Parts: sequence; structure tokens; C-alpha cells
Amino acid sequence: MQLRKYNYNIVTTYIICLILNITYLNSNNTLENILSKNIREEFDLNRQKNEQEYKILKKDWINPIRYNLKKEYKDNINTLRSIINISQPIFKSGGIYKSIKYANSINKYSNIVSVINEKFIINKAFNILLNINRQELIIKKQKLLIKNSEIDVNRKQEEVINGILNTSYLDNALLDKNNKKNTLLNILFEKKRLINEFTKLSNKEYKTIKLKKFKIVDKNYFIKNNLNILKQTHNIKSKYNLKGMITSNYLPSINLEYTYTKTHDNGGLLTNDINSNKYGINFNIELDTKMLNNIESYQIDYLKAKLNIQDTIKNEKNFFKLISSKIDSINQKIVLAKNDFQLYKSLLSNMLISFKAGLNSQADVNIIKNSKNIKSLDIKIFDIDKQIEILKLYERI
Repeated sequence: MQLRKYNYNIVTTYIICLILNITYLNSNNTLENILSKNIREEFDLNRQKNEQEYKILKKDWINPIRYNLKKEYKDNINTLRSIINISQPIFKSGGIYKSIKYANSINKYSNIVSVINEKFIINKAFNILLNINRQELIIKKQKLLIKNSEIDVNRKQEEVINGILNTSYLDNALLDKNNKKNTLLNILFEKKRLINEFTKLSNKEYKTIKLKKFKIVDKNYFIKNNLNILKQTHNIKSKYNLKGMITSNYLPSINLEYTYTKTHDNGGLLTNDINSNKYGINFNIELDTKMLNNIESYQIDYLKAKLNIQDTIKNEKNFFKLISSKIDSINQKIVLAKNDFQLYKSLLSNMLISFKAGLNSQADVNIIKNSKNIKSLDIKIFDIDKQIEILKLYERI
């Protein structure tokens, strides 16, 4: 696969991420009012730090101007001089060009890493919100299951009293009801735990946030805009440009030299050489026995990065395939739950007719009604399960 297919400008990447982040929320809920102020400020500081590091790296080929204040003692004469020295490369066999290119590629790589880290936190908050909504549905479902268990206990209690059943059936019914109540307590605790986790990321009340449904993305779109692949792409570029920089260190270079000297005090002696300017150009070439080994080492790093992106592409395709399989499985569960819902709906309709005719009890009607509502909740729970899986894809694009 050609690497140039993943050669996207970082601005485009930010625009894509911004669009996807906006689609997470409705018009009344934006990124700014979900995450806490501290987290948002940390994001901003990280971006500022990346920008400053980029500017430093981009200017790294420019040598500093050196100032030296020198006090000398010779033959009972004290001399005080200021010396300004400039030694600036103006030609490094492509090294200057490569250093600027390296700074650009590192900047894009760092920005993508920042986007990945930010999206991880954002998606974590959204995942918690989805799971809180899921727990609330499970709580409603569990309460309906408890109601059915209570009806079953009352029935068996009457049958035991009337001698139709022995007490073991009643004991099992009571045990089942208590197990369901204990399960409800665990579910309620899990909801509180999730709310506590959400408060670590946001100062906003979770009930006020309404999330839109996420739509599954196309496989080609997922791979084309995949942040992990984009990160590896810019990593390859940075390794390539770094290799060029290292190679240029062993090639001919031309430096512009300038020295300005000012004598402040020469022990009271007057000379014609109080101030002086020296200009010059020097030609350098570095001969080092480690040259080939050093260049080869960076070449290996570059080749390893090229191999890594192939593994990354493969892993991301497999990840998409796995999530798609999970979503297909959930869709099948939704179909089954909808079929059961229609069945209970039909049974309830017939049961109400029988109840009016005196053929069934109110308890029979309540059990079927509760079971129908349980299936309705199952459909909603499965739908949230599907949203949670789709969210895993959005985190990577």
C-alpha cells in the first residue's frame, strides 16, 4: 500500500476530528460544556507546548550568537574585552532543508498524538454516559423481573396453602426473588460508580446531556482517516528526515564566521586595535570512523517505521472487522428481541380479552405485560450496546 495515500495535512486531520466531535452531541451540548475546565485547559496547554517545541526544533539549525566578556592579565597590564562571535552554517549538503522538514513532520506527529489523547478522554466521557443510560434501563428491567417474581411467589404461596404444591417450590421462588433484588442493588451501585467516574471528567449534570446516535462509518473511510495510521505516516516522515539530517553531518558544510572585539580597558595604553571586526568563511567536512554505522542505524529506524505502518494498517482493519462482527451480533439480538416483543404484545392483547371474559387473572395479565415491557427495554439496551461499539471506531478517526 502506498504511503502517500495517508499523507494528509494536519489541518485536514483537525477538521475531520472537529466534525466528528461535533456530531457526538446535539446543538445544546458541545465539547466545551461537557469536559471540565481543567481538562480543557490541559488540552490547550498541551497544544501550546507542541507549538513551542515545533518552533524550537524549526530553528535548531540556527546557531546562537555568543557573547564573551574577557579579563586578561599580561605583563602587569589588565585588559578587558567584549567579544561577539557568530558561526552560522549557510550550506550543509541538504541538512538545513532536512532539519526544517524534520521539524514539520515532528510537529504533525505531535499534533496527531495530542488529538488521539484528547479523543480518548472525550470518548471515555461519552462511553460513561452511554453506560449510565444503559444501567438506568437495566434497573427498570430488573424491577419488572422482581415484580414477576413477586407474582410468582404469591401464586406459589396460595398453592402451598391449598396443598397443591410442597414448600420447596415456594422456597425456590423466594430465593429467585431475593437473588433478583440483590442483583438490583449491584446494578444501582454500578450506576453510582459510573456517575462518580463521570464527575471526574465533567462538571455538568449527566441528566442534562442528550447524545445523538452514532452512525457506523464505512471501512474505507475508517482506514483513510485513521489516527493511528496517520500517526505512523508522520513517524515515517520524521525518521526519513532525521536520517537525512544525520547524513548531512558527514557531508561538506560551509559556515559564515564573524567576530567583533571591543577593548574596554587596556591598562591605560592606547592602541589602534581597540575595536576589531573579522569576517570569514570556512569549509568543513567531518571524517568519523562511526559515520557509516551511525547512518545505517538511523536507516534501520526508518525501515522499521515503514514496517510498523503495515502492521498498524493490518491491525486497524482487523479491529474494524471485529467491531463490525460485534455490531452484527447485536443487530441479530435486536431482531430476536423485537420478535419476542411482538409475541408478548399479541399475547397481552389476547390475555386482556380472556381476562374480561373471566378466564384469566389480573396476575396473568401483569406477568405478560411486564414481560412485554422487559423485551422493549432489551431492545433499547442492545441499541446502546451497539452505540458503545460504534464509539470505539470514532475514537480512532
